[in-house]
Amino acid sequence: MHLSSPWAAVLVLFLAAAVESDDRYDGLCEEMLVLAGKASQAAAQSRFEEAFGLLQKVRDLYLEAAALEPDDPQAHMTMANLELNANYMDRSLALWEEARRAVEKSEGSTLSSVEAQRLREHIHERSRIAEIGKVSMERDRVYKDGQGNITRSIELARRQVELVPEHPTYLHDLGTMYMMLSEVDPDVAWPMAVKYLREAQTAAIRRASPVLRCAVEGRIGEVVEEGKLTLSEVELMGGDAVMFHRPSCTLTMVSAHLYLNLAQNLPFADPVHGTAAPAMEKRPRIYKGKVFVTVGYRSTMFYHFLLESLARLVAMQDIRATTHPQILLPWAPFVDEFTDIVLKGLGIENARKVYYPTEGSRQARARLSEVVTYSWPTVADQSYGLPLHCITPSHLLRELRGAMVRGAGGVNGEASEVPLVLWIVRKASRDETRILKNERQLVAALRKIGGIDVREFDGAEAAAEDAVALFSRAAVVVGVHGAGLSNILFCEEGAAVVELGFANPLVWHYMYIAKALGLRYERVLLDGAGQDERAMGKKKVSVNVEAAVGAVRRALGDMGRVVHDEM
Repeated sequence: MHLSSPWAAVLVLFLAAAVESDDRYDGLCEEMLVLAGKASQAAAQSRFEEAFGLLQKVRDLYLEAAALEPDDPQAHMTMANLELNANYMDRSLALWEEARRAVEKSEGSTLSSVEAQRLREHIHERSRIAEIGKVSMERDRVYKDGQGNITRSIELARRQVELVPEHPTYLHDLGTMYMMLSEVDPDVAWPMAVKYLREAQTAAIRRASPVLRCAVEGRIGEVVEEGKLTLSEVELMGGDAVMFHRPSCTLTMVSAHLYLNLAQNLPFADPVHGTAAPAMEKRPRIYKGKVFVTVGYRSTMFYHFLLESLARLVAMQDIRATTHPQILLPWAPFVDEFTDIVLKGLGIENARKVYYPTEGSRQARARLSEVVTYSWPTVADQSYGLPLHCITPSHLLRELRGAMVRGAGGVNGEASEVPLVLWIVRKASRDETRILKNERQLVAALRKIGGIDVREFDGAEAAAEDAVALFSRAAVVVGVHGAGLSNILFCEEGAAVVELGFANPLVWHYMYIAKALGLRYERVLLDGAGQDERAMGKKKVSVNVEAAVGAVRRALGDMGRVVHDEM
C-alpha cells in the first residue's frame, strides 16, 4: 500500500510510536520480573540490604511502566506480587486494586472475556492472601508474644479466622489468647478458650486426614478413665508424640488433651496459600517389640517430664515383669539423671532407655509395633466445671515421690538445725519470662527472718540427687510460677509452698500438686495479677515483698514456731 498524503505520514509516525511504546512497556515488565526474582533470592539468603535495593529499582521501573500503559494489568500484578512477598501488604492491596481496574478497562479490547475472568480470579485470591498477611502482621505486632494488647489481639485473631475458616493454627492461637484473658475475666474468657481450642483440634484432624491417607475422617480417641493403654502398630506424630493408629485413623493424646496444639503435630496443606503439607525430613525411627512410652505433651519441658512422663513410668507396673523393657523417653539434658533415680527407686535395673526424636516436621517421627503407656482423663475445675491443664492424679504423684526419694538414697545431705527455706531462682539469661525484678530485695527480707536457713536453688545448675535431697529437707519453698516449682515433688508431707503467681485458674498447677502431696500452699499474687491481661506473658514481674514475707512467716508459724526479725 502506497501512502502519499500528509495524514498518512502522521499515521506512520503514530504507529511507530505505539510500537516503540509497546516494546518499551514489555521490556520494563520483563526487567521487573528479573529483578523481582533476584530480590526474592537475596531475601531468602538474608541479604536484606541488597533485597531492599532491588525492590526500590523494581518500584522505579513500575512507575515508568504504569505511566506508559496504565490500563494494562501486567505491571500492576508484577509489582503487587513483589510487594506481597516483601510483606508490604498495604502497597500490595492497592496495586491489586489497580490490576483489577486495568482488567475491567482491557476486557473486550486487549483481553478476551475468558482471559479477563481468569485474571479476576487470580487477583481476588492474591488480594485475599495480602489481606490475611496484613491482619496477621498487625496481630503479631499488637500481641508482642503475649506482652501487648491481648483484647485487641483477640479482635485481630477473630478477623484471621473470618478470612481463613478452620485454620488450625489461627484457632489455637485465638484459644491461647483467651487463656491469657482468663487472668482478668475467667467467667467469659475461659469458656471461649475451650471453644476455640476444641475447634482447632477438630480443624487440624479434618485437614490432616487426607494427608494421612485415612479411609475415614480422623477422630480423637478420648481418654475417659485412668489406666494403662496398650496399642499396636502406632505412629508417633510431631513434637508432642501424638499417637496415630492408621487403620482406624484414631489419634490418642496421653496428656494435655484439649490444650495440645495438633496444628504443630499433624501434616496438612497450608490453609492460606494451599501449598502442600511439609515433607518428611527423616524416615520415622522404628522401635521393635514392646515399648513403654512416657513421652507426650511438651515432655522435653521439666514440669511435663517430671510430673507426667515419670509419673507414667511409675504407673506402668508391668515394666517389672518384662525381661528387658524398652522405655521411650523424651530427650533433654535433665532426663537421664532423674530417670535413673526413679528406676532405681522402683527396683528396675535392666531397662533399656531409648529416646524420641526431638527434630522433625509435622509428620511421623517414630513407628512402634507394640505400645504400652498410661493416661488419665482431664480434671475439671470445681468452680467453673471446665478442663484444667495437665494435672496428674494424686496417687501417682505420691508414688513418684516415694520412688524418687528411695532412688536418691533417702533424705540425706547436710542437715539444718533450723527450718530450711528455699528460694527458686529464675535467671534473665536463661528464662524468657517472669523474671522477678525485686528478687534481691525479697531474698534479703527473707534472710532477716530469724531462726531460718535461706538458700537459693537454681535447678539448671543442681544435680538431680542434690535437688531431691535439698527439697526433701525444705520447710518452705518460695518461687515465682515456673518449672523450678516442680521440685516440690520431693518435699516431705507437711512442708509449705509459697507461689508468687497469678489469678488465672488455668495456671494453678502447683496448688493441685501441693494438695496431692500433702503440702501446705499459699499463693501471693504478683503485681498486676488479676488486673493486667498481659500478666502471664510478662518478661519481668514484681511482687509486694511484705506480702511474700508474710506468707513465709505464716508457713513457718503453722509449724509451731515463733518467728521474729533479726535486729
